[in-house]
Amino acid sequence: MYLKPTDNSPSEERKRSETASPFHLGVNPERLTPSAMEDLRRAWGVRPAMPEHVPMSYEDNVRVRWNLHSNAIEGNTLTHGETIVLLLLGEAVGGRLMRECEEVVGHDLAVSYVREMASQDRELLQTDLREWHRLLLVRPYRMPAQTPEGRPTSRLIQVGTYKQVPNFVRLSDGSIKRFATPEETPALMTEHVDRLNTDLQHYLASPSTGDFPKLLARQHAAYIQIHPFDDGNGRTGRLITSWLCLKSGFPVSIIPVSQRDTYLAAMDYAHAGNLQPLRDLIAATLVKEVDFGLAVARGECDFSVDNEHADPTRPVEGSDGAAIITNGWEVRGSAS
Repeated sequence: MYLKPTDNSPSEERKRSETASPFHLGVNPERLTPSAMEDLRRAWGVRPAMPEHVPMSYEDNVRVRWNLHSNAIEGNTLTHGETIVLLLLGEAVGGRLMRECEEVVGHDLAVSYVREMASQDRELLQTDLREWHRLLLVRPYRMPAQTPEGRPTSRLIQVGTYKQVPNFVRLSDGSIKRFATPEETPALMTEHVDRLNTDLQHYLASPSTGDFPKLLARQHAAYIQIHPFDDGNGRTGRLITSWLCLKSGFPVSIIPVSQRDTYLAAMDYAHAGNLQPLRDLIAATLVKEVDFGLAVARGECDFSVDNEHADPTRPVEGSDGAAIITNGWEVRGSAS
């Protein structure tokens, strides 16, 4: 089963953009409903098999974007091209801080762990989260911080263990948002992981009656409210979302760094009790990832890492089967 393409004529796009929520990322709201999302999941599940030469390049595209954007949301400044060099060519990136390169490589290791776990018939454990965190952060380090009174300080960030000191963020209006205390965190995380696994089981038992993006939004907001680690909570939280996507028959949700402010605004709404913006934002990212993946499977778009925005309308190049040179490395064949 395939979804019919929406009318993307300029006039229709203009009409939608005049009334669309920024959390929809330009996606027609009709494609974000629970029933439409279930249609999307089914379409993804019966997508055509990709030609032999395509899957590796497509997976590289997803891999680069997944690692790039989750880190960039947290302030990492590596570019798309530099991420390709680091992850796909295994070469050092000159002129960059070692810490930034370690963040991308560590996140990539955690991504591999998440993919492997998603293929296994088992629940998520707290030990998994702590291992993801250890891989993400690589090694202990010190980072600049502020006291609640606003005085500059620094703190040691531990890896793979829950926080031992309280954490908070200072909001744009100067107020302080405090997260769960170190004493509260173990019990809250036990409750959170138990509910996450239960919600996933309920959804998989009857996906046609569920609202999967709402499940993702609820668990992500709850996790961020706890903020169980000293640092890396956003990245770890998005890995949980990715694991849930893969377990449920979706591609991973990738929030582009260009939508960082939209994402943070959606999180603010969620923490105030309104999950709809975050739910819609996540749903829109899933629509975009499925649209891209289906276009690749049908041979309708560029599947290489050069398609850095996962544009399902970007033409396939090298349709004669010749090698395509992309960013200095070679992709054999084409999607046609």
